[in-house]
Amino acid sequence: MNHHATTNHERITILEIPFDSIKNTEVLTLVLEKLTGNSKHFFVATPNPEMLLEARKNEQFKKILNTTDLNIPDGFGIMLASGIIGKPLKERVTGTDCMQAICHYAPEGTKIFLLGAAPGVAEKTKEILEKRYPNIKVIGTHSGFPAAENDEQSRHLINQSGAELLFVAYGAPKQEMWIARNLPHLTHVKVVMGVGGAFDFISGQIKRAPYWMRKIGLEWFYRLTKQPTRIGRIFNATIKFPIVFVISLFQKR
Repeated sequence: MNHHATTNHERITILEIPFDSIKNTEVLTLVLEKLTGNSKHFFVATPNPEMLLEARKNEQFKKILNTTDLNIPDGFGIMLASGIIGKPLKERVTGTDCMQAICHYAPEGTKIFLLGAAPGVAEKTKEILEKRYPNIKVIGTHSGFPAAENDEQSRHLINQSGAELLFVAYGAPKQEMWIARNLPHLTHVKVVMGVGGAFDFISGQIKRAPYWMRKIGLEWFYRLTKQPTRIGRIFNATIKFPIVFVISLFQKR
C-alpha cells in the first residue's frame, strides 16, 4: 500500500506521523491518476493536530497513519510545526476542499459512495454534489456505524454499488480504522479518503468559516463561536498540540 516508488514528493514526520509535502494540485493529479488507472485501494488520510494527539495514545491508529498511501496536512498547526522543524510543507490541504476538487475533476461517470455522517446528511450531500458536479454519479449513501459488527452490511452496499471512489465521514480515528479493516474487502474501490466533517460542511449542516479566516488559521475560532461544545477539541488543536510538539523537540535533543 505504499506509493513512494511512484511519486516524487518528500515526506516529513511530525510526532511520528508522516506527511506528504504536496500541493493541492498535486494531490488532485495523483488521485485522478489512480481513478483512471487500474490500481486499487489508494488510501488518503488527512491528519490534523488532534489526530496526532490521538495517535500518541492509540497504537493501532498510529500504525494505520503510517501505512496510508497519502497523508495530506489538514490543519494550520501541522503547517506551523513543519516550519519549526525546518521542513515546511508546501500547502495546507483540507479534506473538504480536496473532496470537492476531486468531484469537480473526476472523469465523466465516476461512481462515488458516501459513507458516514448522521442519518440524512450523506443523502443531502449527494444532492448537492450531483448538482454541482454533473460529471459524477453518487451511486450510494449509507450513514451506517463505524463499529466492526456493522462492517459486513456497509461493505456489501459499497461492493454492490460498484463504487470506485469512497468518502468515509465517521471522524477520526473511527473512519481510518474502518478503512484499514475493510479496504482489502472492497472489490471496486480505487480511491478511499477519510473526510471527517466534510459531509456536514457540504450539506450545509455546519457553516464553514469565511475564507479569510481559514487562510490565516482562525477557522478554529469561528467553529468555537458556532459550536461551543467543541471547546475540548479546539483546546487540543490550538494549545495541547503545540505544547506536546515543542516538548517532543526537546526530547530529541
